This record gives sequence, C-alpha cells and structure tokens, in this order.
Amino acid sequence: MPAAVGGATPTGWKPSPLARGLLIAFAAAALAFGLGATAYWWKQLADRDAAGHLARNLPALALGFGFVAALTIVNLALRWARWHFLVRRAGARFAAKDSALVYLSSAAPAVLTPFYAGELLRVVMLGRRYARHRFDIVAIWLLERSSDLLAVCLFLSVVRANALYAAIAAAVWLGVYGILRAIYRNVRSSPFPQPGTLLAAVLSSLVVSFLPALGLFAMGLVAGFDLSLGASVDVFAGSTVFGVLTGAPSGLGVGSSAMIVGLGDHGVPLLDAIAGTWFFRMGTIWLVIALGLGVLLAFRRRLADFYRASRKPDHFDELAERYDEELPGWVRDRLLERKVGLMRRRLSELGAPAGRGLDLGCGQGWHLARMSAEGRRMAGVDRAARQAAAAGHTAGDARRTCPSGVPCGLAVADAGHLPFADASFDFVYAVNSFHHMVDDTKRRSALEEVVRVLKPGGVFFLHEMNTANPLFRLYLGYVFPLIRGIDEGTERWLRADALPAVVGASWQTDVDYFTFLPDFLPAGLLRRLQPLERVLERSRCRRWSAHYMARLVKPA
Repeated sequence: MPAAVGGATPTGWKPSPLARGLLIAFAAAALAFGLGATAYWWKQLADRDAAGHLARNLPALALGFGFVAALTIVNLALRWARWHFLVRRAGARFAAKDSALVYLSSAAPAVLTPFYAGELLRVVMLGRRYARHRFDIVAIWLLERSSDLLAVCLFLSVVRANALYAAIAAAVWLGVYGILRAIYRNVRSSPFPQPGTLLAAVLSSLVVSFLPALGLFAMGLVAGFDLSLGASVDVFAGSTVFGVLTGAPSGLGVGSSAMIVGLGDHGVPLLDAIAGTWFFRMGTIWLVIALGLGVLLAFRRRLADFYRASRKPDHFDELAERYDEELPGWVRDRLLERKVGLMRRRLSELGAPAGRGLDLGCGQGWHLARMSAEGRRMAGVDRAARQAAAAGHTAGDARRTCPSGVPCGLAVADAGHLPFADASFDFVYAVNSFHHMVDDTKRRSALEEVVRVLKPGGVFFLHEMNTANPLFRLYLGYVFPLIRGIDEGTERWLRADALPAVVGASWQTDVDYFTFLPDFLPAGLLRRLQPLERVLERSRCRRWSAHYMARLVKPA
C-alpha cells in the first residue's frame, strides 16, 4: 500500500518516565481495590450455601453465558467496524485484516488498563509503519470513549428520568469534539471529524452499549431473575459509568461490585446477583481478554512486523500463487462469461468484432486468454511480475486447448507508463484494477495513458464493482477483505455516476449494470436465482447491481 505507507519513519513512541510511573501507580491501586472487592464478595459467598446454589443454577447460568458471549462477539465486530470506519474517515488506509489484528490484539490490554488507556497501544503497534497517523489514532480513541460515555449516560437519563447524566456526558463529548475540530482545522488542515462521522460514532455507540445490557437481560431471563429490560439497562449503564469514573471499568472490582449492588437494588437475591455478575463478566470482559490474548499469540510475528515497520511486499505479487483459490471456480467463470460477453457485444456494435486489444492489469490472465481464444490480438500488462507470469501460463494453456487462438504479448509495467506506442490498440479494458489506484494523480495518469494508446474511435471498457449499492459497499469495505485476500480494504471505489473527466475522450452515458447475487452463494443456488437476476438487470433497480461496465470512447 504505497499511498498508506508514505511518510512513515522508523521512529517509535515511548511515554515519559512520569507518565509510566503514574500509569503503574494507578493500575496498582485499581488492582488492589479490585482484589479487595473480590475478597469481600467471596466472604459473602462463604457465609451462604454458594456451592449448592451454583450447582442448582449452573445449566441456566451457562445458557445465559452463551447468550452474553454471542452478543459480545457481535459487539466486538461492530466496535472494530466503527474503529476501521473512523480511521478511514481520518485519511488512514489500513488493510482490513491488519486493522482487525491490531484492534483485537489490543483488546486485552484495553480492558485491563485504567480508562481503557491500553487501546493506545495501537499507536505503538501502527506508529512506525503509519507514523503520520499516530495523532489520528489518539483522536479516534478520544472520540470513541466520549461517544460511549454519552451513549450509556443517555440510557441512564431515560431509565432514571434524569437528564443530568446526559447533560454532563454531552458536555464532555462536545469538549472533545471542540478540541479535535480546532486541531484538525488549524493544525492538520483536515475536515475530520465531519458531521456524518460524528453521527456515525454516536449511533454506533448507542448500539454497542445496548448489546451488553441486552445480554444482561437475557442472563436474567434464563437464570430466573425478575429483571426487566429497563432494569437491565439501568444496572449495566450505572455500573459502567461508575467504573469509567473510577478508571477501573472491568473485572470483579469496581464495575462488577456496582453491578452486584445494582442487581440487588432491583430485587435480585445476593447469590443470584453475584453468580449472574460473574457469568456475565465471563461472557464479556474475560471473553474479550481471552480473544485478545489468543490473537496476540497466534499472530505475534505479523504484529511484530508492524512494530518493526518491516517492508510490506507487493500485495498482488504475494498473492499470485494462490490467487485462483480466492474465488470459487463457478463465481470466477460466471463473471468471466458476463464481462467478456458484454465487451463482445459492445465491440460488435462498434463494428470491431476483432482488432488488437490490451488487458490493463491482466492479473492471472483469465480475460486475456478468453479474448485471445476468440481471435483477437491481445496484449496484457500488470505491475506485479508474478501476476504477469501467471497470465502467461494461463494464455499458454488456453492456446493448447484452442489452437486457433492468437498468441498474447505480456509486459510488466505501471498503468501510468505503458510500454506501447501511440494509437496501438482498438480497445483496452481494465477488470477490477482501477480501485487499487488510491491516488488521484496515478488514476488520472493511467486514464491518460489509455487514451494515448487507443486508436481514434477506440474504446476503453472499465469494469468495476458498483458501490452505489450501500449494502455492497459495506460488504466490500468490511467483510470481503476479511474473508478473501484479493482486496485489502484500502481500495477507492469508482462510482459509475461520478467517473473522472478524461482529456481526449468521453464517457458514454449508457452504462452496463449486471449481477446482483453475492459471490458466497453455492453454485446450485446461483443457477436457480439467475432468472431473478436477469429481471433485476432489466428493471429500474439495475443501478443497484454488484458490477458495472462503463465505456470511454476516443473520437475518430
């Protein structure tokens, strides 16, 4: 990711000795208080038939733990999505998998440190490779923490009919926003945080803060507590605010003591309150700690590369050997047929069924081989040498199965500097290549090169994913980069209705929109749903498709 790495320096960040001393002292005090509170609750259990009570209620408590743990996983995923969204809005473009690893591995120290200060470990982990985004990570931490505080205080204001909680939290949130806005406007010359970003942060905080309260309600239902949803929200929000204000929001210390007392205030017997709180904490705080430590141990080498700012290899060169494993064969073949078919039809309309063509960003050479097999004189270019070599093998295999095919020429080059003479090609196409050009200047240079190498009257076919569909945009930005290796989550998508102007050529208004079915569907289901997909492609909904093909025509 050259655009993301630019500006990085091999310097680290270390807190001052005074800051380290204060942090250690605060953590020791919080630990001592937590151990003391835990000892107190253990004494309460020792004075009662705790073992028998737990044995009788263990199945129900275990079921409640399951509900809470499931909601915690959802909560953690949503919190990562919010963090990833905010860093993107701040201008940082971290690969989605790297972002998730850093976020999850910092989860354990985050919940075990005062005021969740352990989340700032991300500054250290990412600070060397992405040095210019250190302040962004700190700013996002402040925005997330103040938004979460605002959310739980809003809940408290509603359930207790007291606006004071929300008023105080809103004042803190506005103070954080005011400081960040002044710094970004006057020092960093950036519009972050934008109003839409702020709204997304607050709304997401409302959701992720409600999920644990819902988990506590589910725990009460299966364990037989007489606890309403409103009371669950009150207990969770109250204990969370108390824990945050004391700087120790996790463990069986401050926060858990407040939860036990809160449950008792709502009529839950002491043994039920202690047992319910323990199982709730196991399904929230301690599950997060376990997951964080697991990720930290499992991916310690990759995380160490972040810290050392090790040079990241070219993504597509690294992916070349397993690229064809990233998409199921039926998905690849289906898209290949649709895209080649659309280009074939459009070339026929122009009266150019054959001619010489260029595959820009040819990758593994699937489209290149198919176009060559149909009798077109093709050339392919890719900036990743291993991808170009793989394209050569694909084209060679295609010629052996179809001897009438035309040999392909292949080159390793950047799209902004094509090794071809002016007016060399009748048509050029790029399949899912331009969204990897995150720099506007490079994208503009590539389009200018396309126009240069096209003959008068030639056409450029731009194949891209259609992110006008918000669900597809969400899938591409946050899900697809995690389950596949083709995209990293750093891409900049081109909207069919906002294509950049190109000197010497013009975009045609009739864009081809196609495919609606997601690529994770089984092959049999895909075949059965294709008639529905054809109907959608002919309807007014076609602009919400998953893919599109736009045409740039050079005047004759």
